[in-house]
Amino acid sequence: MLSWLSLTLAYAGFAALALSMPRHCAQRHPGKPTRLSQRLFQGLGWGGLGLSLWPAIAHWGVSIGLTAWLGLATVAAFALGMALSLVESVAPRGIIALPALAGITAACAASLAG
Repeated sequence: MLSWLSLTLAYAGFAALALSMPRHCAQRHPGKPTRLSQRLFQGLGWGGLGLSLWPAIAHWGVSIGLTAWLGLATVAAFALGMALSLVESVAPRGIIALPALAGITAACAASLAG
């Protein structure tokens, strides 16, 4: 269960980092993102990625946990890339729901793990 928590936190982190970029932020609302929103999403993104490392290390230990976390982060980044390509073509404003949905899923996984 901790691997799901790590995966969803990494996904939420990558989604927040994507929202800090002008290209993906423009899907949410037209125009360039403000510096404050860019910094906020960057902080949330890096924080989510940092938090996603903890369950992997707690479950597998440091050596295997780091390796597993890199694999889980790769899967999360690939899934987000596929979701962004789908969202861009089908529902451009749906990108804002991605980090929120992943955060809710991570909270559910954490409650089941604990």
